[in-house]
Amino acid sequence: MAPICYHARPVLTFFQPRGLLIDVVVAACAGFALLGCDAGAAPASPDVVAPRRERTSSVDPKTAGSVAVRVRFAGTPQPPETMSLKGDAACCRNGNEKSVRTVQVSADGSLANAFVWVRAGLEGFAFDVPNEPVVVDQRGCLFEPRVVGVRAGQPIRLLNSDDTLHNVHAIAERNRAFNFGFPEAGSERLVTFRTPEVMIQLRCHVHEWMAAWVGVVDHPCFSVTGDSGTALLRPMPPGEYEVAAWHEKLGIRSQRVTIAPSETASVELVFEVK
Repeated sequence: MAPICYHARPVLTFFQPRGLLIDVVVAACAGFALLGCDAGAAPASPDVVAPRRERTSSVDPKTAGSVAVRVRFAGTPQPPETMSLKGDAACCRNGNEKSVRTVQVSADGSLANAFVWVRAGLEGFAFDVPNEPVVVDQRGCLFEPRVVGVRAGQPIRLLNSDDTLHNVHAIAERNRAFNFGFPEAGSERLVTFRTPEVMIQLRCHVHEWMAAWVGVVDHPCFSVTGDSGTALLRPMPPGEYEVAAWHEKLGIRSQRVTIAPSETASVELVFEVK
């Protein structure tokens, strides 16, 4: 049987190796077990978390405001990366290659797939944690969505919608890493990250182009930009905050902002090519 590592301890999956592709992932996971499950693609530099203090305050909806954020890219983005899919028939149904564009920029410069959140200023406020899981699927030999936000303590439902083998290796520094096998369509796992961390990388070592990122925060003021490059962060009580945007290729940009009672403040965060 093929060992898949979890929390630095090998466990056994319930599928048999079938050919070269399975042998590759078996060998890779065996290596992870020896290295304590921390091998693989290097994670992005973790965000600095403000010192913890007791959360006793609640947000007053009568005075709460918000921040409207626009994330923009200044420059010419790199062309998409092209990956060969010849090793897996389930990934080749629409051709033998797949393009992966990590820097998605609209004609007006709006940047998609940026994780936007309140980086500092909400440390003393308490918020209920949702019980509804956030879903991360493996579909068409890609993670969907590629970038996602979740609350600390909120469940994440990991799915495999492809009729092929995947694995999900969470590369974390503040949370416990894991590496689970998803041998067939319909396979799923429920996981939870307990500690804020921006960002945690998810990798599939069967398909080298498959990557996703999870931003874990302890408040609801976060979002992921779409094609418009915009995000609305709320509810935010009056005060001074640091708002930040993270991108997997471009790093982090942040800005201070002050919100008056019931105000919607505006922030523009620009990533520039140096």
